Amino acid sequence: MSLTANIEIVYQPATVTDINGSFINNAQVYIAIYDAITALPANGNNCLVIYTVTDENNNTSTNTINIPGMRSLIYTGEVGRTVFNSKRNVLTSSNKTFKILSVGRGDDSVSLPQIPGNLTLQIKVDSPESAPNAANGQITITATSNYLPIAYQLDGLITAASPTFSGLSGGNHTVTVIDAADYSLSQTIYIPTVTSTLVSDPSVTLPGNHISRWNAAFNPVVFTYQRKDFSVTGMSLNTFDGKTRVSVNTDVSAVLKDDYVYLQTDMLTGSFKVLSVYDNFTLVIDEPFSQTGQGFININRLRPYYKMLTRISFFDKITGKFSAITANHRPNNTGLTRADISNFLQSLLRTTDTYDYTSTSYRDDNLSASYQIAYAQHWDDGTDQGYTADFVTIDKPYYVVYAAKQLGEAYGGNMAAYVPFATT
Repeated sequence: MSLTANIEIVYQPATVTDINGSFINNAQVYIAIYDAITALPANGNNCLVIYTVTDENNNTSTNTINIPGMRSLIYTGEVGRTVFNSKRNVLTSSNKTFKILSVGRGDDSVSLPQIPGNLTLQIKVDSPESAPNAANGQITITATSNYLPIAYQLDGLITAASPTFSGLSGGNHTVTVIDAADYSLSQTIYIPTVTSTLVSDPSVTLPGNHISRWNAAFNPVVFTYQRKDFSVTGMSLNTFDGKTRVSVNTDVSAVLKDDYVYLQTDMLTGSFKVLSVYDNFTLVIDEPFSQTGQGFININRLRPYYKMLTRISFFDKITGKFSAITANHRPNNTGLTRADISNFLQSLLRTTDTYDYTSTSYRDDNLSASYQIAYAQHWDDGTDQGYTADFVTIDKPYYVVYAAKQLGEAYGGNMAAYVPFATT
């Protein structure tokens, strides 16, 4: 087979070198082999390629390489440099250039080497599963090899030519890449599932799927949140002492020995002392290992002074304007936060009855009030303001009425027993 070769450059992020915006271009440079007749990628079969490299000072060197597969990496690093002055005018510009001189014939009788051809594998989670059972997670695989093309396999079941898999459920998935020489490499990736921080609100669901959001103002009106800092992707035996290694989907290298963390998994729940950091994504805790599990972990070292923000939006009858106030509540040692906002809601009410008894559907906006809720997590990230996550807005409004219910009554402080739902 007659072969040709091309220089292929894969640029990487540039490095800015000064305040004027001067920069260095970085890249990986490959020699890729093609069929001279069809122009399709082809295996080199150890063909000899002679090429030159001309540096920024115009010095040229001649090099040779035998290429066993479809392409080989010949250089990684700086390939160009541009220097600007303070007015953004170019002062100097230089480039490293590569040129093919000749391509020899490959030897079809040469067997492939007994070791993989520089097969590498990296996996990125593009998007988590947006909710339990949503099955909409996505990952993208980056793999390289001297023997192209590469096939991508997910969980040993799905094989594709595309490096992107979508429609995935949360949890562990095993990715395998297989190159043209039948070498393979596998890696397990954890796809998190987004679960709502809000675990309960003061609404009540009744038969017929009716929902009452009306509450007595002089009873607790509570929004409950569960802190879930990071995902526990697995647990394993720490062979040194028989304790438990906890794999986490974040860098835990800043966690210190003797810190306490809170875990809630399908096999283990409670606060545990950290014995050591096994690696950047694994902690060893003071708990004998029994079996693996998944769940979440709260780490005060990484999210100190954690609290929940509850933003209450309402119409202020005194000013005649819409307004909002934000309440701050801290969790208990399990990460559970109970935000009781009844005291504030009482201030929205007026002991004046203006009902004219002529409307078929009427809400007295003195003895009752409507409000909407948004909530967000907040912790100290070392900045002046701290870090506040995006607020999550609950679409439908809630209502409060000038009333109190006795302890032990049905539905607690919710007025579900008195709400007249429409009938058909």
